[in-house]
Formats: sequence, structure tokens, C-alpha cells
Amino acid sequence: MRFLAVKRFPLAFVGEAWKDCYLEFRSPSIGELRKIAGTKKPDENNPASLAEATDASVSFLQEMFVGGQAVGEFGKVGISANDLADLTAENVIGAMRFLAQSVTGSSLEGSPTSS
Repeated sequence: MRFLAVKRFPLAFVGEAWKDCYLEFRSPSIGELRKIAGTKKPDENNPASLAEATDASVSFLQEMFVGGQAVGEFGKVGISANDLADLTAENVIGAMRFLAQSVTGSSLEGSPTSS
């Protein structure tokens, strides 16, 4: 059985126009957190390693994604799971940390988004 707990990640940090924007994700299960926590931290000097970690992060966020709103060319627009790959790295990394912290209270060590 799956339980649905939705977490809202505010995007106000992006800028004034984004103050009402957000991403919503279902809260990951312990098993899903273990999966992403086991992901090898990327080698910052290896573009292939960075690409692999980024793809894993975006894929994980897409699996957890419920909905959201962002600023598009002509104002605020709804976001789909496929749009997540077009967000800035800052937003993707922030969302990964947000999901980890919402469950564990701290970032996941060893994950592609831990600092």
C-alpha cells in the first residue's frame, strides 16, 4: 500500500516573480530514500559522472512529482514531470535536498546532491 503525503517546495528563492511558484512531490518511502542514498556521489572532474548523477536526480524527482507552478515566458505556467529536466540545477539540487530533509531532517550523505 502507498500512502500519499505531498510536500511543497517553494521556489521564491529564484526571484520576486517566482514568489508564488512551487514544486509538489509525494514524500518518498524509506525504500525510495535508500535507493537514492546508495547512489554514488559524482566525480566533479568527470562530465560523464556528473551527467549520470544529474539523470538519476531528475529521474527520482520525476517519480515523486505531483505538480507545480513556475514562471514561463508569458507568466506563470503549470509544470509537468517532464519539465523538471528543464529547470535550473539549483532547483533540481534544492528539490532533492528538500525531499531528503523533509523525511530525515538532514541531507542524504553520498547522494548526488549532498555537499
